[in-house]
Amino acid sequence: NKYFEDSLSLERMHGLQGQGWLFYDLLQKASRMRDEGRLHESEEALRESTSLVFRLRNQDRRAEVLDGTADLLIDRGQLKKASDLYEEELAIYSELGQEESVAAVRIELAKVGIEQGHPESAESATRNALALARKDNSPWGESRAETVLANSLLAKNRLVEARKEIENAKVAWERESRHDRNFDIEILSARIDAAMNNSAQCIKELNDVIETNVRMGNLRYVFLARLALAEGKIRAGKRKEAATILIPLERESKAKGFNLIARKAAAALTI
Repeated sequence: NKYFEDSLSLERMHGLQGQGWLFYDLLQKASRMRDEGRLHESEEALRESTSLVFRLRNQDRRAEVLDGTADLLIDRGQLKKASDLYEEELAIYSELGQEESVAAVRIELAKVGIEQGHPESAESATRNALALARKDNSPWGESRAETVLANSLLAKNRLVEARKEIENAKVAWERESRHDRNFDIEILSARIDAAMNNSAQCIKELNDVIETNVRMGNLRYVFLARLALAEGKIRAGKRKEAATILIPLERESKAKGFNLIARKAAAALTI
């Protein structure tokens, strides 16, 4: 965090010459603060990015700010507002003729659709994005599309297909980044394990994700993994154990502004 503040201060001092670097450091700060669970600071960085975009008059960068802001709105549980921003981002990339970026935004819209209970449209959008990523030989695009596709299939209880797609996502991610872990893939893989009655593997995977992200200070992934762990315990018939996770999770996530996770934790308690 000291790096961000020192770098941002230096770039602000350089006025117009430093504004391009300032913009990207602000976006990086917003993303990092979001992962750390510091949503207010993430919002502040995005607001400053927005004011910079108006001065720079750059549509590409405006789309990037819209994307980051929409991500944050999902955490806040404001799915309709997030969807509206993604649609605005989509219109920008469509006008600029950036086919790959259009596909990436459609994946984000598909994620919102799943959260809103519409996995059918999500499957169609992600299959189209996946075809484009394969055509462009983009492992990063493949892994993103296959992860969301797997999630849409899980939502429809098509478990064998979901397992196949999440394994494909892992392979694509390995091709893209051999060293970095992808916690979105790992958490979803564990959720699929739980749905396929492999609760032991699910619990093992999620405990590892939780321990790793506690060390890294990534509160968002800690919350997501705790939620998935509780859901896995419910599927295994361990409702009392699940409740010991869900009750504090609802309280802690809500206090940090992660309203979507808090709502899901509260809903799981009623199952």
